[in-house]
Amino acid sequence: MLTAQTPLATADTYQNIQRTMATEEDCGVRLERSSSTEADCDSAQTGPASPVSHQKISHLLQSPAVKFITHPEFFTVLHSNYAAYRMFTSSSCVKHMVLKVRRDARNFERYQHNRDLVVFLNKFTDTQLELPRGWEIKTDPQGKSFFVDHNSRATTFIDPRIPLQNGLLPGHLAHRQHLQRLRSYSAGELFNS
Repeated sequence: MLTAQTPLATADTYQNIQRTMATEEDCGVRLERSSSTEADCDSAQTGPASPVSHQKISHLLQSPAVKFITHPEFFTVLHSNYAAYRMFTSSSCVKHMVLKVRRDARNFERYQHNRDLVVFLNKFTDTQLELPRGWEIKTDPQGKSFFVDHNSRATTFIDPRIPLQNGLLPGHLAHRQHLQRLRSYSAGELFNS
């Protein structure tokens, strides 16, 4: 059960989400004017570099978004989501950020508030699922939903109800993969798994 936040914690949460909203607006303007090169994607960070504690990085690496992007089955899920796949293939900036995070999850700290990456990741959201333990959904003054992770005392616009959180493929993909293996096996192909 979630406990009531102290006024200081509430103020921290508000400041954190207010910074996120301001940064998101800045990144959107920067991205609209850019030509989506790798240098532009790297410059569309979350703002000025700030010292980040080891504990904050540890929490960030355990976030649902990082677990999803770095999961071995990420591309299987991506290929099953037409809207997300289309965005991934048409936006060199999104592709660049995803591939950088897959190479080194610590890069997520740099890109976590990028508007395009947030939109991309939210295309995978399953709103039928409950929020993970310790998470809460709130609405900002403009009516936009954001998510509070009370475990790490962080806020994000990325919905944590994305696939692969339990380490398994969503049911329809697992079934499709099973059928594909059966067809391949009947065609004479061998699998080690």
